[in-house]
Amino acid sequence: MKRDNKGFSLMEIVVAVALFAIIVLPVMASIVSSIRLNQKSRKLLIANDTCQTIMEGFSGMTFDQIAKSVATHYGTDDVVSGANAFSSISANAYNTKDNIDKATSWPLTNIPESSISVNSIKITGVGTISCNDLISGNNALRLNSEFATYARGKLTATDQFDPKLVICMDSKKTLLFLGYLNVKSEGYYQDILIQFVPMAPKSDSKYYAYEAMAFVYEFDPNSTELADRMTGSPQITMTTGIKNRNN
Repeated sequence: MKRDNKGFSLMEIVVAVALFAIIVLPVMASIVSSIRLNQKSRKLLIANDTCQTIMEGFSGMTFDQIAKSVATHYGTDDVVSGANAFSSISANAYNTKDNIDKATSWPLTNIPESSISVNSIKITGVGTISCNDLISGNNALRLNSEFATYARGKLTATDQFDPKLVICMDSKKTLLFLGYLNVKSEGYYQDILIQFVPMAPKSDSKYYAYEAMAFVYEFDPNSTELADRMTGSPQITMTTGIKNRNN
């Protein structure tokens, strides 16, 4: 029997490879896109859960209680006692009194105290903005960027990935910023900045609410430069309202 040892021609191979590419490459691209989308969704879910855990700790507290919890850093004695003085949730690992006591703190300097009231705040280079306009859009980010500048200044090359709580408050306890830096959750890193803004209708109002606004910034410890931390658009934002005081 005579065997036909003739193989595939070059043209047949080229056609086969082309067909394979037409069929397989879109499928592979779809798989890669799906993996990236799932990874992004997972990052957002983790960031949301971490931020929500921190914010839920404030839900049963007044701003007066929260401010008193950090007041020891500003030379006052009206400190709320207890292991979880900073949170109404006992299992909240982020807001323990031990974390507060070890926190880094400093006064507001580029937002002069004379420009802070319960219904408006003057930001250097921007102007006076009513507090109602500071809880959304670019104005909220402008105020947040003032604190982010401070927070970056408290990180150095040697400790830029160590968990740290930073606090910034004026002496009248009107405006408060909290920074949860280098928060690691399931392999991802975030900086979470929270600002407490009074929402009084008038400068002499006594009873009003506060708006707590959280901004979550993702960063990669292997590639993100320190100067790029807490810049650009936040990964997520979250807001909640709290009372000014109990009475």
